[in-house]
Amino acid sequence: MRSKNIALCRSLLFLMLLGFVYQCGGPKKVVFNIEGQIQRPQDVPEEEYRRITPIISKVPVNTYAERKDEDGKTLEKKTAKSNITDGRISTRLDFTVEDLSQSISIKVDSQKFIVFSKDIFSDKFESLEKLKYCREGDVDKDGYDYICNVNFTVVPSVSDSIKNYVEFRERLLKADEKQFCSVYINVSQDINKLQPEIREIALADVKDIYDAFVDKIRTKANDAFSKIKNRNCSDRPYLDRIKDYFCLPEKIITDSKRMIQTCDAYTLYDEGVAFVKKGQNTRALDKFRESIRIKPDFSDSYVAIGDIYFEEKRYEDAKDMYRKSLEYNENYQTYEKLGDTYIKMNLFEAADESYRRAIDLAGENASHSIFYKRAYALKMIMKWEQASEPARRAVDIVNNLPEIKYDRELQKKLAMYQTLVGEIYYNLRRLEEAKKTLEEAIRIDPYEDEAILLLAQIYSNSENKSDLRKAKEYYEKLFTLDTAFAKNGDTWYKYSLLLESLGEDESQISSALEKSVRFSPDNDQAYIKLAKIYEKRKGYEKVAEEMYKKAYDNSKDQTRSRNFNEYIRFLMTQGNYAVAKRTISDYIAKYPDDKSAKRLYNEANLMLYTINPQSLKKLGLAQKSLDEIYSAFSSIPDNIANEISETVGVNRDFFLRADPYKRMILIVAYMDSIYGTGGKGAELQKSEKYKEMFGKSLSQPTINALSKMTLQRIGIDFK
Repeated sequence: MRSKNIALCRSLLFLMLLGFVYQCGGPKKVVFNIEGQIQRPQDVPEEEYRRITPIISKVPVNTYAERKDEDGKTLEKKTAKSNITDGRISTRLDFTVEDLSQSISIKVDSQKFIVFSKDIFSDKFESLEKLKYCREGDVDKDGYDYICNVNFTVVPSVSDSIKNYVEFRERLLKADEKQFCSVYINVSQDINKLQPEIREIALADVKDIYDAFVDKIRTKANDAFSKIKNRNCSDRPYLDRIKDYFCLPEKIITDSKRMIQTCDAYTLYDEGVAFVKKGQNTRALDKFRESIRIKPDFSDSYVAIGDIYFEEKRYEDAKDMYRKSLEYNENYQTYEKLGDTYIKMNLFEAADESYRRAIDLAGENASHSIFYKRAYALKMIMKWEQASEPARRAVDIVNNLPEIKYDRELQKKLAMYQTLVGEIYYNLRRLEEAKKTLEEAIRIDPYEDEAILLLAQIYSNSENKSDLRKAKEYYEKLFTLDTAFAKNGDTWYKYSLLLESLGEDESQISSALEKSVRFSPDNDQAYIKLAKIYEKRKGYEKVAEEMYKKAYDNSKDQTRSRNFNEYIRFLMTQGNYAVAKRTISDYIAKYPDDKSAKRLYNEANLMLYTINPQSLKKLGLAQKSLDEIYSAFSSIPDNIANEISETVGVNRDFFLRADPYKRMILIVAYMDSIYGTGGKGAELQKSEKYKEMFGKSLSQPTINALSKMTLQRIGIDFK
């Protein structure tokens, strides 16, 4: 036995496996590649066997191997599972053996509805070199000492169960789409009545047929879904059918229903668009809202509703619709519309953010108009430095368009964009760049009124007379254009100020101011300037009064007090004390803390009061006292005049202009405010004060008479 092993060792010796040299008598690696061919049983006709063949591929096949020593003792068992594919069985088994006298037996077996059991190999490992189907392996390449290719054929015994199942299977395969689900349920029920040996495989086979059916439907449905997403609903009838295929997975049916609803939403949307084109917005809104009810994530309908609201100036509602659309579909067009809405709402920070997002999403497709709009939003929040970049970008994009050479509308836009750049430069105090850019805008479009106005304003700020005359030229050019700026009151007011700076004729200035208040009836400063001009013209007193009143009526918070004082001053100058008093009373009722108004009230009230020697005699003053009062109060020291006017609440100049008898009333008011009006004590205190202030000019009887005087007795009230 030992000599036999040595001889075999010599014949089987080969080089390395994974870098190791196998010594004689060492372990050997052997692989068996087993290939079997299934042959048609003679008792099964060819046609019937072809019907059975697809089922045979489902049959599990076991390959059993058993390794034994030379005494027949089992050392190792192996099992390999495989299926029949195209009528063939393929199995691979490998072994590592120390003793070549060991034997191996291999058996292929199927115990399901297609039955066979076949011993295909049995021999000792030491005989491998003699077997025609074994060859030495290449350890370096294959990793084996011996590779044995074992081929066999087998004729199965086909059971009646498989023949019964073939009929069920073919019934299912022949069913059309509409019938498939019903047939599938019936076949599944019939299979459950078959013998256990076939039931498991038959159910698995039917499941494969069902899965293939589902895959086919899913593919066709997905094609339809893709078309619908591209607004093509030509396959909708097919989806209407498959939503009734009850055996399909729920997701396919649900998705089909959802896509059908999407088509319905598209139809309603298209109907809404048609109504919009006809100007029937109410009916259009009904269609768009219905489409959203069917398809809540239909962004196009939200945008369409937003467009109608925007057109109707319902900007808050439009904003909500655009934002809702963006929840489902972020795109630069909707962000641009949202930005436009924020502009209308004067929410310029939000507009800037929307335009910035639109630019980011549009990328290289971002239009010049989006950049311009963003620059405009930044201008409105006076972020001039930030506005510079998008404004210049808008100009650059338009300049690079080929059609700029002949497209007049595009050229007008370019001029408008240049104007915004010029305005930005102006506010950044880059005046020379601003002038150059604005002049270029006018060169492109001579009717670009905003550029003309900006140039007029820039030159108006100069102290150089030639620049001021150039500003006048730009203003006069602007006024020849039939544009909003030429009909803007503020523009005419600034022009009037320029005329003042140039020392132009007063008639030109008043003409500019007249146009200012015609176009802007609330320009209080223009009314004031006009009033002052008319005040100087004889016979125009009523016009001047009307101008002062309009200035007062249109006053802003910061100009109210000044305009009020100007109006009252004019009324008082004209002797219209009654109107002055009434106006002052109304003013004090609204603004009770205004001390200047109270002074004016006291002055107007006093000027309305009739006082003369006859009225004073009725108050108990003798002629001698009247003479003393007139003389003493004709000239009052400055310190006393200041104290009285401040205490009583009149202007010092008014006090000094008043005649002696009106001064007397002011002095009585002064005494009342210090000592009161009640009792002998007050009279004594007043008497002492009169002596202190006027003792050298007034006799005691006159002082006594004055001490008894009060505003109440005189019949006049002061604030």
